[in-house]
Amino acid sequence: MKQSWFKRVLFLLFGRKRRKKDRERYIQVCLEARDRIREKRNSLSQQLEDRVRQAASLLSELTAVGGQKKEVELELNGLTQMVGQKSRKASAEFNELLAIPEVSRLEVKKDLIRIITKPIVLEQGDLQYPLGYYAIEIIGGTEIKVRNLDNRGLDQTFDHPHVKEGYLNLPVYLRAPLAKLLMGLEYADITQIVVNILKSYQPEQAYIALENNWKGEKHVAQSLETNTRERN
Repeated sequence: MKQSWFKRVLFLLFGRKRRKKDRERYIQVCLEARDRIREKRNSLSQQLEDRVRQAASLLSELTAVGGQKKEVELELNGLTQMVGQKSRKASAEFNELLAIPEVSRLEVKKDLIRIITKPIVLEQGDLQYPLGYYAIEIIGGTEIKVRNLDNRGLDQTFDHPHVKEGYLNLPVYLRAPLAKLLMGLEYADITQIVVNILKSYQPEQAYIALENNWKGEKHVAQSLETNTRERN
């Protein structure tokens, strides 16, 4: 009895230590992403200066460059504000990610944040398509990839009807907002959007038809009903 109690205590202590370590890694990755965004901001500033110098000799393009200058300045100001806010919110963001119902766990390695989902099942008609576990990868704070960890498709180039070779087929209306969230280190919101896409199937936006690449199964309730009828 004492040995069992001791094991439970060790398990709890180990879990807390691991959670603390993951939190520290998560915060470190977010801060490194912040630094990369600062580098991009400096690069944008340099590009802006170069464009202004070129515009001085090209009066016909001055109006257009003036508009671009204003857009870049707004983007730089937005990036500066978001970076400052997110460096303080990284710990809270970690908790938000784990609170998403479809998220199973997080893995943090160097400049990679890997969010592992619970099993994804799509439904179409009277069939279910169990696609398995997914990894949502945020790489270097600048790129998002989605990988099927079970990949049961006939053509494994496709991780999902809306994912090919790790890349989401994003609707046009989501591309700019998702890019903005990525720049703002809003990883919980990004994860929720990607999870919603993985849980849905829009044939007109798919890389490949669901039924052409994955094997469907009858719903459990329908299978039980069929078996009951056969017995009767």
